[in-house]
Amino acid sequence: MLYVPTVVFSHQTALERLRSVPPQLDNSEPFEDVFRPNAHSTNTHAANKLNLSEFGIRETPVNVLIGCDMRPTTSPRVRPHSAGLIEYPGWLIKKLTETVYCCGPELVFIQLASSLPLVDAVVLGFELCGSYSHFSSAISGFYDRKPLTSVEKIASAIDALKGLRGLPKAVETLKWVADGARSPMETVLACCLGLPARLGGLGFSAPVLNHKVELEGIASKRAGSKSCYIDLAWPEGERGLEYNGAAFHPNAAKDRRRIEGLEHMGWSINTLDLAEMSDFGKLWDVAGLLKGKVQRIEDATPMFREARQLHHQLLESTRFGLGLEGVLFGVPAQRGSITYHI
Repeated sequence: MLYVPTVVFSHQTALERLRSVPPQLDNSEPFEDVFRPNAHSTNTHAANKLNLSEFGIRETPVNVLIGCDMRPTTSPRVRPHSAGLIEYPGWLIKKLTETVYCCGPELVFIQLASSLPLVDAVVLGFELCGSYSHFSSAISGFYDRKPLTSVEKIASAIDALKGLRGLPKAVETLKWVADGARSPMETVLACCLGLPARLGGLGFSAPVLNHKVELEGIASKRAGSKSCYIDLAWPEGERGLEYNGAAFHPNAAKDRRRIEGLEHMGWSINTLDLAEMSDFGKLWDVAGLLKGKVQRIEDATPMFREARQLHHQLLESTRFGLGLEGVLFGVPAQRGSITYHI
């Protein structure tokens, strides 16, 4: 059989491609049958010659997968990682061309969870299982897309990769990930409220993200729809928390009528806006309204200082306030120091 050099993007490079190529524009297909890393081990020379921009990749060194029986060959432009197993389920790998492949979102989560701080890995899980994506460049903002995966699919991948190095960290991280986030701020809220006190969280039971509520009669008439969604919901106690971000809540009057409809159905709704989200003291106060109304996952008492540190880490992980300056200019530029037009 004729040997054809191949390249398999992995780790941070695979994540960059997941972000830079929206699903709407992605023509990749799942690898058919079983993927054998030894047979498709990345050839460093082929990786060095690759036109990365064709695959939506800008950052180097390029992270690639090699067979576990292969000797790593490094270069300034290529960083190899051992596959660790002789077989992967084919659905974990995306086929970009006949010779170029990319690890899918489930595998990317498992790979990066082993090296990222736990909170950062949880945030990544929310993004992959949510309907938003950060941009591949380190700037604020996000774009809408369908979820790339789900908690259930990642769990299935973990079950299929028994013996892979770093798997226990992925298992621990996945405990705190939820499906359904529509924005980074929803991720911040869900993590602040739902992570345990030992991680700096407030220790409430995990909220359901974007929970659908059917409205009846006068509630439906008042809200102007037969159903609506609550950003963070605890259905068992009919408590909800809404993040009033400009992208999803541009009409204050409509939001008020929607909340009135929910309250008529028995729900209690609290709200936060962007300014309050960035001020941990305000978030702490709103969380106090949930105390005794929403079940906690443990008896440990959350501490203000640790919770504030987690909040800060979550804002950093979701690129809050980074702006565009880091991409637009070749030297450090403080946000607001230069007026620009896009």
